[in-house]
Amino acid sequence: MGDDINDDEAFSPDEEAENSVTAFLKSLFRVDRYIAAAGFFIAVVHLILLRSVNLGLVLMFLVIPLAMLCLASCPTATFLQKKVAQSFLGLMAIGVALAPLREILPNMRAFNNIPPIPNRILTWYVGIYLFYLMNVIPLAAFGSALRKNLIGEKAAFTTFTCILGLFAWCVMGLSSLWVIALAMGFIKM
Repeated sequence: MGDDINDDEAFSPDEEAENSVTAFLKSLFRVDRYIAAAGFFIAVVHLILLRSVNLGLVLMFLVIPLAMLCLASCPTATFLQKKVAQSFLGLMAIGVALAPLREILPNMRAFNNIPPIPNRILTWYVGIYLFYLMNVIPLAAFGSALRKNLIGEKAAFTTFTCILGLFAWCVMGLSSLWVIALAMGFIKM
């Protein structure tokens, strides 16, 4: 009689087991985690397969994807940060899958003296890096900070800095889309 248990808050052992099993299955079958990990491991395999490894290639194929994999699985990262990292790694994996298919994007060859498939993979990777650096990351950083400022939360940037950053993104980021599309073979000159 002295128990202060609310009937609405108490779970039967069957309900608790069902909730824990459901939570486990939801976390187990998160496709975005698998795609992110696959993108990272594909980048590592391509680093190993290239014959002439230099510091730039190590940075491109190992350090940045590893940082994105860590961000994608970081428990303190925001939802937006996780999705940006997971989509980056997923696009890297898609590029490797598309590389042998010469019918898709037949003009994707940005480098000289490299065999066709590694050339297409490197071109894809450089395009993805440029797209994220010039478009996705600035838009996510300034856009989310501006949203936080507008609803009164503490943000990394002031409202003025966010507006200035989004203006710079409009000028530089949107104009870079044409250059990236040209370099990746989406547009033929």
